[in-house]
Amino acid sequence: QNGCETFAGGTFTPGAVCGSCVASDEVGGAIVPEEPTCRDPLPGEPPGAGPGGQVCTLPIISASTEPGRAFVDYADCAVVRSQRPYYAMPPEVTTNPSDPRLADDAYLAELAWVREQAEASACACCHTASATPSGPAAWDTEAGPLWIDSVSDAALAMFGGLTDSAAFGFVEDPADNNGFDRSVTGLPTTDRPRLEAFVVAELARRGIEVEEARALPPFAPFFRDIIDFQPARCEDGQGIDADGTIRWTGGGARYVSILEADAQAPGAPPNFDLPDGTLWAIRVEPEAPAMSCGMRYGEVGGGVIQRVPTTGEPPALESGRDYFLYVQRDIVQPITRCLFTAP
Repeated sequence: QNGCETFAGGTFTPGAVCGSCVASDEVGGAIVPEEPTCRDPLPGEPPGAGPGGQVCTLPIISASTEPGRAFVDYADCAVVRSQRPYYAMPPEVTTNPSDPRLADDAYLAELAWVREQAEASACACCHTASATPSGPAAWDTEAGPLWIDSVSDAALAMFGGLTDSAAFGFVEDPADNNGFDRSVTGLPTTDRPRLEAFVVAELARRGIEVEEARALPPFAPFFRDIIDFQPARCEDGQGIDADGTIRWTGGGARYVSILEADAQAPGAPPNFDLPDGTLWAIRVEPEAPAMSCGMRYGEVGGGVIQRVPTTGEPPALESGRDYFLYVQRDIVQPITRCLFTAP
């Protein structure tokens, strides 16, 4: 389903093997850690800003480590890559040795700063060749001295916030993300005006005006489509029975939510996965098997964590009122999302 809908842009129609709600024995999934990991600074690097001089980094795809350091040194990229589809697509970049940019010290200094910003972020886990398991995905900070040539026009516009990428998820307070902000620009940055100026100048060098860049297609619109989704009525085999038993289709799930009928659909963490109107949300532990449907509303079994409410039982569902059932195989991988009427 993920390959069909995310990459091919198709519509997934499950066969019988996918239609049940029986979980497999497979364990491990894309659980987003809620606390930063703290590590001692590498030899030769200055003390970090964390407790005892450590460097503390959120191991999530929208996070960054401290400026001037490499994300791959202070977080586990395997954890990060589990939170989004990763696929190798090495760019083809040939640098002309007579390119005038190579003799422009001011340009090279800005380009080095943009690379430093990128490699301090979790972007490096997929877009810095040496940090990936089988090659960079589309663009590469190690693609030569003019690595920016590996970045497409659409991706560059996203870098500078000329096209919207907020639905990818971002850490809302830069103070919680080592000073990096990704709420507007697609590339996390500690200096938004500087990054925006670089992007506008680079687009102009490519012959693209700002308004043209704003008109480019959104980069990876799948994430915006996820949160803009408007649910239809639940079909047979989906919803909640009179005794509170939850039923869904599509196989095992790692995330289950019950929301108000008009709530925004859950999206990418850390700020879109628990939207306003969430009444109950659970997820499995990182190394627990996926959940099978058949649990009751408000029931939290072994290996399951209740996220909403943080304590106590969820509010009772009102008979005759509509609610939104949202079930995910894993992060931003919905398998059932529909409206049901409480019995």
